[in-house]
Amino acid sequence: LEFYEQLLSFTLYKLYTDVGLAYPPKRMDLKSTDGSKVNLKTVKEMQAVALEKLYGKEAQDKKDISEEFMNTPEYTQMIQREEAQEKIRNLFKNNVFFLNREVPRYSLEF
Repeated sequence: LEFYEQLLSFTLYKLYTDVGLAYPPKRMDLKSTDGSKVNLKTVKEMQAVALEKLYGKEAQDKKDISEEFMNTPEYTQMIQREEAQEKIRNLFKNNVFFLNREVPRYSLEF
């Protein structure tokens, strides 16, 4: 059991550091300053800030592309590859698959 706890701890540390977050995450107290509970709007705002930290790096990288590079064939090829990868990522996005009882579910979950 201790081995699995350490393995999980290391895995979480690696995942957090890969996206640029601190591990262990700071515990957020879900009470406001006046002692009342935080409402759903406040929680959604906190989530938006966290997502902005995560995805803000990608948006900043796209803004830093110079105009000279945008007019090159390498840039158009790169954009085409990104679009193809996005199509592959969203291939099964709106689909639902029904599995029979005999199918091992754990091997198909991702």
